[in-house]
Amino acid sequence: MGVTSMECVEIRQVQNRSELEACYDLWSLVFPTETRHFFQERLDLDSSYSFETTWIAKVDNVIASAIQIFPYSCWLDQVIVRAGGIGNVATHPKYRGKGLAQEILHAASEWMITNGYSISLLLTGIHSFYEQVGWRKVVESIYKFNTGAIQTLAFKDIHHYRFAKMHEDLKSIQEIYDSFNKVRTNSSIRTRDYWMDQIKWRRESGENFFVAVVDDTPTAYLRLHEANGKIVVTEACYTHDRNQMRQLFEQFCLLVPHRNIEIRIPNDHVLNMLFRDHKIKADEYDNCMWRVLDWPKLMKRMENTFSRRIAQLEYVQPRDVLLHSKNGTVLVNISTNKQVNVYSASGERSYNERFVVTEGELLTLLFQGSDYVSNRQLRDSDTIRMLFPKQGSIMWSTDFF
Repeated sequence: MGVTSMECVEIRQVQNRSELEACYDLWSLVFPTETRHFFQERLDLDSSYSFETTWIAKVDNVIASAIQIFPYSCWLDQVIVRAGGIGNVATHPKYRGKGLAQEILHAASEWMITNGYSISLLLTGIHSFYEQVGWRKVVESIYKFNTGAIQTLAFKDIHHYRFAKMHEDLKSIQEIYDSFNKVRTNSSIRTRDYWMDQIKWRRESGENFFVAVVDDTPTAYLRLHEANGKIVVTEACYTHDRNQMRQLFEQFCLLVPHRNIEIRIPNDHVLNMLFRDHKIKADEYDNCMWRVLDWPKLMKRMENTFSRRIAQLEYVQPRDVLLHSKNGTVLVNISTNKQVNVYSASGERSYNERFVVTEGELLTLLFQGSDYVSNRQLRDSDTIRMLFPKQGSIMWSTDFF
């Protein structure tokens, strides 16, 4: 059932505090496991909040549906991109079946494209609904096990292990985060204000950070959260010494014996090796749904990244590669001097290779690399493999919305 001809419908951003307050009421009604205060505090403690990120559908002057955009910036293999997190998607029971939420998502997507957003993320288990409006799931790995499964070996090193002293350690923790994540994909870029807002909203203290220290300065950390009787490791970041993270994690498991634990890490993280050594297998995690908002523009911004990826190869055959998807068509020119140029393809064009890429495959190539696509033509192509190598992709759950 769609909107009737007699109803007056507005799809737009909230314009004042009164409309925002009405959104809080709607969200607490639709999501009864959370209080109204939860939704209000989340935005009140965000120093960057703006009315333009809260979108509503008003039916006959009543707010019937609403969503919240959570803007952030992230790394895409050394390219900084603007992203729009989508949360609080809710429609009043009285107005369901009219397609209002989908209308808002379409309008909000157009706004994000106009305002320079490259990608968007939804966190949901309702895949079919959001697939209708352009989001696609990207399957990741998640580990769930009991800390008793980690058999700790005796070792000696220069590190000591303790919980953080927030006033003294936070700057070092921020530096570790930046160092670890700036060479990865999907990790949020955090300002100091963002850190402070996040810690305040999550009510975190030093007990949420278990750190390895040298000369009383943190060199690696685990960020921790208790949920439903288990410990969730929301971040696991370290500097150049890979052993420090393995030993830090082992020490933490000794500290909390026989506790259920859950952790998501990028595929190049040192803890993957630890878990394999202990025969701990990963489960699938598919709650993240992504959308590329302007693929040709994003590919254009990645020219230097593509050039850097192929520069290390001994020989590269020059070629023109056509990549076509529902998001658009681009021509990737690989020159004799290993430079890559990307053009939005329209009208007549010539090329040496052509690939048709689904939206899901496109996301997998960008975020994880060619090894992770099921399409054998893409996975076995030398061209695709050199343009889209393995990525260490992670958006830490601390940044979820």
